Amino acid sequence: MEDIIDHAAALAVIFGAIGGAFSYCILTPLKDAIKNLNKAVLELRNELIVAENRRHALELLVARIEQRTQADHERLERLEGLLRE
Repeated sequence: MEDIIDHAAALAVIFGAIGGAFSYCILTPLKDAIKNLNKAVLELRNELIVAENRRHALELLVARIEQRTQADHERLERLEGLLRE
């Protein structure tokens, strides 16, 4: 009976050491990689927000320029009409 308990204790120590080594060699680098990936995703999300804000600002600028251009064309057409009369 003591042999079984001794063997069980030895197996527990061996499996504990293997588990600790696995955790240190595999899980710790994996956790670090996941943290770095999360950080990169957050940075990309922030860059996308900034890009979307810039795109929206440019969209508004183009709309204002198009309005001014249309008004300029209307003025030119009126002037051309006056010159033809």
